[in-house]
Amino acid sequence: MSGQGNAGRKGGSKGSIWANIKVKPHEVFKRQGDHVSLDIPIPVWTAILGGTVNVPTLTGEVNLKVAAGTQPGAKVVMKGKGIKNLTSARKGHQYVVFNIEVPKKLSDRQKELVEEIANMDKPEASEKQEDK
Repeated sequence: MSGQGNAGRKGGSKGSIWANIKVKPHEVFKRQGDHVSLDIPIPVWTAILGGTVNVPTLTGEVNLKVAAGTQPGAKVVMKGKGIKNLTSARKGHQYVVFNIEVPKKLSDRQKELVEEIANMDKPEASEKQEDK
């Protein structure tokens, strides 16, 4: 801030004030210029079948559609949900990265169903289906 500092020596002009500002990292969002990003965990079932998840934004929560077949690390862009640019009316984007959560424990019924699905991909399962 030019001319806002202490008076100069022997009646000289005022000096400048320098300020160093550090922005603390946010506990949810990562900032990249005008853009923000965050990781959202989703159940493996939602990744496979699709659905919606509740996602925080800088202005509140929104429901975001998850496409069927979403892969780990898939990124969705929410245009205009980032930080307002200081020199223009433009707003950055919010990037949502999906982290797929695989359950650590399954009930006996869940395990049975998953094994049944897994066996459908085996060649001998396909041949047995064709023989019927």
